[in-house]
Amino acid sequence: MVTVQEKMDAIESGPNYVHGSLIIKSYDDRGVVLKWLEQSSGVAERKEHFIELNEDESNMPLENRTAVNDIEIEPPSG
Repeated sequence: MVTVQEKMDAIESGPNYVHGSLIIKSYDDRGVVLKWLEQSSGVAERKEHFIELNEDESNMPLENRTAVNDIEIEPPSG
C-alpha cells in the first residue's frame, strides 16, 4: 500500500505537473481531495483526486496515512 505522501510525490514528479500547484482541497478521517494543475499544450488543466483513507489510522498525520483507493474526479460538464 502507498501513503498519501507517496501519492503527492508521484503527482509532483509528473511530467506535466505545474510546479507549486498541489493543494489539499478538503480532508477528514475518511478521505482527502487533492487538487493540482497539469500543463497541456500551453494550457493548465485542473486535476482532482479523492483518496480514500484507512480510518484505523485516524490518529496518524495525513501524509503517513495509507491511501486505500484513489479516484479521479471529473470536472463538471458545462
